[in-house]
Amino acid sequence: MIHTFELSKTITAKNFYELNNSLSGIQRINKYNSSFHVTYMYKEKGLSRITLLKTKRERIAPDYPNSIYYYNISLIINPLQMFGGDKNFSSCTYDFSSCLAYKILSQIYDILPSLEIFPNLRNVNDIDSQKKWYNANTFTVKRIDFAFDIKNNCDVYLDIIKRGYYIPKLESATYSNDNTQNNKDDKFEYDSDEIIPPTPKYLYYKCKSYNLNIYNKAYAMRNKKTLPKDYEKYDFLRFECQVKRRKLYYIKEKLGLNGLDILDLATPEVEHYFLSSSLNARLGTGIHLTLESARNIIDECPNFKPSKRKRLKDFIYFINIHGGIEKSLDLVKQGKTTTYTESTFNTYLKDIKSLGISPITIPKSRIILDSNNNPVMDKKIGTYLVNLSTIYEAYYTAIQQELSANYNNLI
Repeated sequence: MIHTFELSKTITAKNFYELNNSLSGIQRINKYNSSFHVTYMYKEKGLSRITLLKTKRERIAPDYPNSIYYYNISLIINPLQMFGGDKNFSSCTYDFSSCLAYKILSQIYDILPSLEIFPNLRNVNDIDSQKKWYNANTFTVKRIDFAFDIKNNCDVYLDIIKRGYYIPKLESATYSNDNTQNNKDDKFEYDSDEIIPPTPKYLYYKCKSYNLNIYNKAYAMRNKKTLPKDYEKYDFLRFECQVKRRKLYYIKEKLGLNGLDILDLATPEVEHYFLSSSLNARLGTGIHLTLESARNIIDECPNFKPSKRKRLKDFIYFINIHGGIEKSLDLVKQGKTTTYTESTFNTYLKDIKSLGISPITIPKSRIILDSNNNPVMDKKIGTYLVNLSTIYEAYYTAIQQELSANYNNLI
């Protein structure tokens, strides 16, 4: 699903000054050799932000021999709000047909008419003319936010994501409530099989090529000035991968896409690549059990000797008392524990993964509910929680089957 995306294109100096004088609510921000001119006055029309950029060129480009400045416009689009939908939900990627992309561009040029090329072709009832208009007026996707919403066990999944695997180059940026910002060497009280660390409501991780933004939507809405009366219906978890231009260029080459237009990128295949890889990297694929059940699974494994089983059970305990995999690995890397080397730590993670379970356990007191609000239990393993990666893969498979069925109906 797509929540928002950002489009950009190079414009002329004439376009820049025309828009700077005509757009409502423009505010100027100076930074280094650049000036940003920003307005948020067109949110109700689906343009969450319009930014005009004027920046000094490092060198004179051959195609602009007389200009020492570079001019650009970027637009953050909320497609659902643009067409009168609920802006707080995400829209399905497979709705991004050529028809919808055409409508989005038309809406943009209704607001920014001075940028439109071949305006006389926009409403011509001819496929070739429409393609010519679209190709002349299209933008490059600068950023696209792929989202996956989960309506059950939000707090439990947030806690698990917070305690997940270490992802290289991805740094924790901010949390919305102070009591989740524990020091990396914090050690929680862990009595037998019971640990309930503070539950976060908002997790944010960032790097140069993409961000992970994970939060309870209803909680996030409570901090807004205008709170809908029915905001409780937004009590769901949003896992959002905000993919930046650098990563978009990478996926273009990897998947052999034609370009960086919204039609090239707003597809189930591209969405699957980013959400699946992000979820697997942070959570792995194993089922989440209580500590006691995880230990029982290890004890029943014939592939490990008794001494190895004991070490793996101690390893899971070590991870959970220190706030999760990433924090535990930090202790190892910083030399704050001599229990494990980094190599041994990673080997044990692979051993646990081979059993089909996750090293991130759930407390006995956690109540896990299915979609009908019934407790999730298994006679053999007790309370369990399906991995978020597994849930997403089932969702993606359903999308593929629906697309295939729709295609077959057209034949």
